Amino acid sequence: MPMASKLTFLQPILTSSRPFESQRSHSSCSRQNLLLTSTKPRIIINSIPQHQSSASYLSHSRTNTFLSPQFPHPSNRTRSVTARSQLPNFPLISPHDKWGTWTALFATGAFGIWSERTKVGSALSGALVSTLIGLAASNLGVVSCESPAYSIVLEFLLPLAVPLLLFRADLRRVIKSTGTLLLAFLIGSVATTVGTALAYLLVPMRSLGQDSWKIAAALMGRHIGGAVNYVAISDALGVSSSVLAAGLAADNVICAVYFTTLFALASNIPAESSTSVDDVSMNEGSVRADKPPVLQFATALAVAFAICKAGTFLTKYFGIQGGSLPAITAIVVTLATTFPTQFNKLAPAGEAMALILMQVFFTVVGASGNIWSVINTAPSIFMFALVQIAIHLAVILGLGKLFRFDQKLLLIASNANVGGPTTACGMATAKGWSSLIVPGILAGIFGIAIATFLGIAFGVTGHRNRSVVMVRSQLSNPIISPNDHWGTWTALFVTGAFGLWSEKTKLGSMVSAALVSTLLGLAASNLGIIPYEAKAYAVFLEFLLPLSIPLLLFRADLRRIVQSTGILLLAFLLGSVATTVGTLVAFQLVPMRSLGTDSWKIASAFMGSYIGGSINYVAISEALGVSPSVLAAGVAADNVITAIYFMILFTLASKIPPEASPANGTEVDKESNSEDKTPVLQTATALAISFVICKTATYLSNLFGIQGGSLPGVTAIVVILATLLPKQFSYLAPAGDTLALVLMQVFFSVVGASGSIWNVINTAPSIFLFALVQVTVHLAIILGLGKLFRFDLKLLLIASNANVGGPTTACGMATTKGWGSLIVPGILAGIFGISIATFLGLGFGTMVLKHL
Repeated sequence: MPMASKLTFLQPILTSSRPFESQRSHSSCSRQNLLLTSTKPRIIINSIPQHQSSASYLSHSRTNTFLSPQFPHPSNRTRSVTARSQLPNFPLISPHDKWGTWTALFATGAFGIWSERTKVGSALSGALVSTLIGLAASNLGVVSCESPAYSIVLEFLLPLAVPLLLFRADLRRVIKSTGTLLLAFLIGSVATTVGTALAYLLVPMRSLGQDSWKIAAALMGRHIGGAVNYVAISDALGVSSSVLAAGLAADNVICAVYFTTLFALASNIPAESSTSVDDVSMNEGSVRADKPPVLQFATALAVAFAICKAGTFLTKYFGIQGGSLPAITAIVVTLATTFPTQFNKLAPAGEAMALILMQVFFTVVGASGNIWSVINTAPSIFMFALVQIAIHLAVILGLGKLFRFDQKLLLIASNANVGGPTTACGMATAKGWSSLIVPGILAGIFGIAIATFLGIAFGVTGHRNRSVVMVRSQLSNPIISPNDHWGTWTALFVTGAFGLWSEKTKLGSMVSAALVSTLLGLAASNLGIIPYEAKAYAVFLEFLLPLSIPLLLFRADLRRIVQSTGILLLAFLLGSVATTVGTLVAFQLVPMRSLGTDSWKIASAFMGSYIGGSINYVAISEALGVSPSVLAAGVAADNVITAIYFMILFTLASKIPPEASPANGTEVDKESNSEDKTPVLQTATALAISFVICKTATYLSNLFGIQGGSLPGVTAIVVILATLLPKQFSYLAPAGDTLALVLMQVFFSVVGASGSIWNVINTAPSIFLFALVQVTVHLAIILGLGKLFRFDLKLLLIASNANVGGPTTACGMATTKGWGSLIVPGILAGIFGISIATFLGLGFGTMVLKHL
């Protein structure tokens, strides 16, 4: 079958999902508190009815579920590792075991607080640690995903934590003490607002209906203030339970990735030389917080209860929609600003209590939710938050550089925005930036004080002016028509050329030209500049893509690779084993049932991609007959995973110094010069041989009735010829590399242009999670076994880069880090991976994954 007929996947394919409205209860409910009642499992937001006692009400509410929408389990449960689906009614701690549940909640919260004394915990924050432990406990059947105790936390303890947390929210002191950091924090707040608007434009979350703008507003408040604002805005706007849970689960992953990114950016910024006065005051405050007097404790609780009562009363009296949390926030901020001395005395005790209660809240969030809330309920929320945070970071760093802010100031401000005062304090402490500890905390508190109002206002205003955020629908007719062949080809090659140029920049060399071209194509098609589908795309996929494979593999002399790469080849093979194990583990943990038979096929394709490269991904997908929508979704998901993974690799490499002298640099320079001045005869010969190889492979495939297309045959023929005739093919390699590089950049432009983020959101969101688990296991194994066998860390990082990214990114990383001796071996290892990955992926998929 012609390749184009199988690769028409590069077009927007939207699979309609089950409407959320069908899952919602139509019963009325008041918004008096944080809890929701309904006839279906959802968050409980009604206050206790007057005619029922607390005990009887809680007994009745045991049938309700907080943050854990239940989905019908498939009748065919073939995976033994899906522990949660096997233990839905038998957790070790029963939901009716009140003492057991409260013990688990407070023990987890205490562990989260303790974890901040560790290196990892201080980077992630105790809040995230508690959430992840609660999530793991409920998914492994240790605690229940629903319990009356969770309702009590949400109805009483969470509102009580708000005033306790804001006793220091003296706006006058915040403005005076934070200084320049407050300006940076405000820039970050503007960046979050811009990110929210653009993310809503690019990822409109149509499947969520009216919840789309509401959850966007809630995430805006979350990334200006904190989780308290997220819950308050969601309660005020009436976000449905399943969407609220999905948002929390997605935000946990986003925050973990984002904090890792911030620490990567801060890796080269040294600690401050001396402890500042602010640090001393912080330490004194900590001592007072460790031993708060009983009277302070009692007074702080009494005042907090009074504020909660006043906020609830005023909300009911004036009929204010949106619950009591905004009113409670406004009251405590007003009082703390009016009576700063009195409230500051209560702050140590209040903060100690608030920290405990917030840790318990995050434990409840984890225990009552799970990752399937993202996958089955609202996967688009994850992509929305990812785009939102990416734009936030780009804007705050860009404006900060324009206004000449110190980078560590911007990083702490961004951390205070996204993570709140706790994580901002944690990062400043971990990095030794003592002068920013107290300002970071105050900026975070200021964010919590204002974020609820900003989020609600922006959400309501944006909803009333939907024309501002619906520009995307007006761009359904692209500027360059699908029938404008010259315009389409121009756009593709210009995008590919820009991708190649980007590798001369610092950022482009980190993420690779391939990713830059893909993202540009994706943006151009989503913004209506170029079409989603065009005849040019089919022509490229049917002819030019197969032609690029032999051109790229003229250097694939297996004997030379084994001799030249040395110990790096062993590290690369170790990474290939790690990818294989990661594929198996991810396939078990993320079964991708919704994809049907495509599940094992796309898993095989990802295995090939993370041993070799994108060419192997396409070749395996064609050979196994992966459906177009799933193939496109995998490409889009892989782009995001790859970008995150490269950031992690550079983070791990941040403390490894460059080599004293660039070994093998002469060889690279000679090759580069020869590539810059490619003779016409070499180019023509390379093209002619590539056409012959493609023709031969196609003929043999048809003659012997080989299923799976011609790409595996093309790969096998060129590797055999390059190994048998190394001198002749090495002579043609510079011309072949140049042409292949250009064609591959155009290929990535086609992938971006004809794909859409909706291929991930609406077609196969579980693919993203599969790939995330796969590369995580890959990294853990290659680093673990590498340490066991005493491999040099930079050797393992380049080998892993060659596995996941291919020769281009391995070369880019080695060059950027100044590891000259690893440049050529990294390239050769990547080429070796491309040579073998197609066959490994096909073999492992058909012999192992297919039968699981």
